[in-house]
Amino acid sequence: PSSLVKMLAADPSLRLNEQGRGLLRLLVTQTIDPAEWSSLVDVVPAHRADVVIELAESFSATWSRFADELKRRSMST
Repeated sequence: PSSLVKMLAADPSLRLNEQGRGLLRLLVTQTIDPAEWSSLVDVVPAHRADVVIELAESFSATWSRFADELKRRSMST
């Protein structure tokens, strides 16, 4: 994913407007090497796991809806 984000970051149509830069910032924060996930899991305190699970599932659903909307738009063009 990091190479794809770098490719997008070089695209002037994204980086030269505020909303595009916002999307790039979101994508950069989501670009985590799979090996890093284990260390992130380890830092979540057991008494907060339910909150982090809820957030992760919510973010996942949001990104999925975003992807679905992009797919619909790309199919209609």
